[in-house]
Amino acid sequence: MAQTANPLVAAELAHTWTPDIILADFKKRGRYGAEMYAWMKKSSPASSLVVLTSYMNEGDEQLYVDAGASRCLLKGLAVRDLVRELRDLNGTGGKGDNFV
Repeated sequence: MAQTANPLVAAELAHTWTPDIILADFKKRGRYGAEMYAWMKKSSPASSLVVLTSYMNEGDEQLYVDAGASRCLLKGLAVRDLVRELRDLNGTGGKGDNFV
């Protein structure tokens, strides 16, 4: 697990570690945000990319999906629901106690 506010460092970490899931929230939105998400996905193509954002303008979700995002989630999502989404994406079906 890693955390950074720097997209360059995030892409480097993703490339080096190839995590199962990348949970990303860049300050840039729309087309510029989509470019950063595409770059992140190219850095670690085997990873599932999840966009976590406080809001999405009309069309943003499609931009993010086209950039390689597996899911686009809003930050207001309850923690339990976020964990369920990540488990479902990771193929654990929401079961098991070893997911943090």
